[in-house]
Amino acid sequence: MAMGHKVMGFSWASPNREVDHIGQSRGSPANKAFVDALGAAEVKARMATLMAEPAPMTPDQFGSFVRAELQKYQAVVKASRAKAD
Repeated sequence: MAMGHKVMGFSWASPNREVDHIGQSRGSPANKAFVDALGAAEVKARMATLMAEPAPMTPDQFGSFVRAELQKYQAVVKASRAKAD
């Protein structure tokens, strides 16, 4: 059973088996909208107050990032022998 999180009608499930589709370019204008939003001064300012900085990416770059993070943290979790209850 995958752990999930829901926010404002969106859901995200643990990507342990669901990363194959992430980053597949579909020609959606959504990426341009997100990149434009992340470039807005007010978004940058708000993110700075949260000690974060925007990192706009193409869908393919985002897919590569998610897969790299998954690989990195899988090793950490395995080494820690953490178990889900």
